[in-house]
Amino acid sequence: MSCMAKRGNIYSLRVSLSRHFYILKLGFLTLLLTIFLISCKKDLSEDVLVFAAASLSEPLLEIGKKYQKAQVNFDFAGSYTLSNKIRLGANPDLIIFAGMDPISDLIKQKYVKEDDVNVLLKNGLTIICSKKIKCPSKKEIFNPGFKISIADPDLAPLGKYSKQFIEKNKKWDSIKNQLIFNLDARATLVSVESGNVPIGIVYSSDALLSDLVEIIFHVESTSIVVEYPVAVIGEKAHYQKTNSFLEYLTSDESSEVFSKFGFEFLE
Repeated sequence: MSCMAKRGNIYSLRVSLSRHFYILKLGFLTLLLTIFLISCKKDLSEDVLVFAAASLSEPLLEIGKKYQKAQVNFDFAGSYTLSNKIRLGANPDLIIFAGMDPISDLIKQKYVKEDDVNVLLKNGLTIICSKKIKCPSKKEIFNPGFKISIADPDLAPLGKYSKQFIEKNKKWDSIKNQLIFNLDARATLVSVESGNVPIGIVYSSDALLSDLVEIIFHVESTSIVVEYPVAVIGEKAHYQKTNSFLEYLTSDESSEVFSKFGFEFLE
């Protein structure tokens, strides 16, 4: 056999061995990746995913840290934003919204069963002003000289509650040009904190969190009641762990946390 032939055979053998090694290496990496993905899936299946209104972020994060039976992950946003994410395919285990409208739409569209919905908490409305100005009195808040920050009634439950309050006072038509609409509850609070808008209508719980605003007055609870409905909507396999967390949300320990942040259980 010539040297050239020998070299060709050696080269072919090297190529063959290299290919076999590459295939074995690829198979090994694929196996590792599969094991990793399965373990991740298992870990994630042990978590509870909660979609919750942004106004609940502080108490729920504290409660989630105290809860020992499972890892609880939260997605906080405006309630309408969260309901739209569910329509687009998101699969939370538990939802807690501000106001009944966002969850009512999901019931109509068969994403949530009406029998699975209960009201967990109540909140209130508070009229605030920026500490950067001299606050008006309760009687002066609707005076023509003041802009008023509210959440947009078409985009946020807070906006609908705020509009109800203004309409109860028969002022909507006379002050609508003074209103500054915001995306959600937190944006409304920030607009007043910054001094960009002197007066705002916010959730009572949000007003208690801020050192940059003064409270002009709390709207009477008999006038406007802000409700937070809750529902388990995840897969049946997750019901037990989700219901366990929901039970913890109604416990005395959780009640203390909610109360600290200005929320109350419905009687």
